[in-house]
Amino acid sequence: MNKRLGFLILFSLCAIVAVLGGNFYLNTYAPFLNGNKAYDSADYETALDNYYQAAENNYAQAQYNLGHMILNGYGTKQDPLIAFEWIEKAAKQGLPIACTGLGKLYLDGNGVIKDELQAIKYFRFASLKNEPEANYHLGRIYLNGLGVMPNNIQAFKWFKKSARTGNAAAQYQLGKMYRQGRGTPIDIEACMDWYTKAAEQGNTVAQNSLGLIYYKEGKYEPAHKWLLKSAKQGNANAQDLLGVMYAYGKGVDKNYKKAFKWFKKAALRNKADSQFNLGYLYYCGKGVARNYPMALLWFRKAAAQKHIRSIQALGEMYYKGTGVSRNYKQAMGYFQLAAYRKLPEAYHYLGLSYYYGHGVNKDYSISIQYFRKAAAAKNKYSQYALGKIYEKGNGVPVNLTKAYEWYTLAEKGGLAKAKKAKKEIASQMSVQEFKKAHDMAEKIYANQLDS
Repeated sequence: MNKRLGFLILFSLCAIVAVLGGNFYLNTYAPFLNGNKAYDSADYETALDNYYQAAENNYAQAQYNLGHMILNGYGTKQDPLIAFEWIEKAAKQGLPIACTGLGKLYLDGNGVIKDELQAIKYFRFASLKNEPEANYHLGRIYLNGLGVMPNNIQAFKWFKKSARTGNAAAQYQLGKMYRQGRGTPIDIEACMDWYTKAAEQGNTVAQNSLGLIYYKEGKYEPAHKWLLKSAKQGNANAQDLLGVMYAYGKGVDKNYKKAFKWFKKAALRNKADSQFNLGYLYYCGKGVARNYPMALLWFRKAAAQKHIRSIQALGEMYYKGTGVSRNYKQAMGYFQLAAYRKLPEAYHYLGLSYYYGHGVNKDYSISIQYFRKAAAAKNKYSQYALGKIYEKGNGVPVNLTKAYEWYTLAEKGGLAKAKKAKKEIASQMSVQEFKKAHDMAEKIYANQLDS
């Protein structure tokens, strides 16, 4: 009798387990699998419905997936508050990826009040389960001092832990720390190794960094390879440098059309250098038909970002009346802005403005001051202008020795007309004056090369 009763109890328990297991599969796990299938097919509404059913039955992975979709607006309106609720439910069941996700929400203040300490708590829990992204975010926290004192050694530790499990963002950061010597001694070989690992996984910042390093080393073939990969992913810095390579023929055939293509892509991403370069190509008619209004447009866009060479370019367009009505006063405003940033070309044009009285009262002494500043920065046009000033005695006594010195420097800087001017005044100088001028010019030029 007792044996029969025991058998019946065991049979009943098995039946209950079978029923419960069947119910779990039908009501929870099957909808979850259907949700995965729909998500992979980009059928987000169906995925949401299935995840919701499984999530309501307290299935942690479904809760996280549902929160992730709501957070990113897949198949529904973005709602960080609702997303936070579902991700939190999954995290409280100990799902590592959900703990990382919850940590990110706390770290960014997305769907919840920003709380770095809560973020650290959840990242640390996920880290105990070897969740790579959690380790990466802990590295970020210590690197940038988010809720804790900045600590490069701790940042290096967490980035390395994450990088070793294949997290590309951590691999890039680790490479950067090796390059900068933060939290570890500088090790360029290790830097390149980790950059390459990240780049091979498609990390666009690592690809650009590799390209830039190779470019600076004059290794243009690998530079082009990595910059192209990064540029195709929309990295504006890589697009700009590719444009430079094609504009100057660095490791590739010089091709202004390709330069124009890459500068335009980066310019549309608001890269100020590329906006200037694009304006310059329009201005010169290289790789595209000359178009002064378009040059003006792109110079203005870059100047709005305080791009110094674009500010200077606008000044020159107004000074010369190229594509706009000539306006010396407006040009002066741009030149003064550029001169404040110590741009030699701006000093030169301010010198011209005061020399000729363009937009200001004529003043040779101020003109000479600006020409000297530009000439000291190896501006050949200002060096020539000073030569002319000393030859003619405008604002200073005539001094052929000084004139010869400045003409010599301008000639060495590549200004052809300086050679002719120098030859003309040499015939008017004594042997002693000529020797003194020649020796002084050589000395000044040698000092400029050293600097």
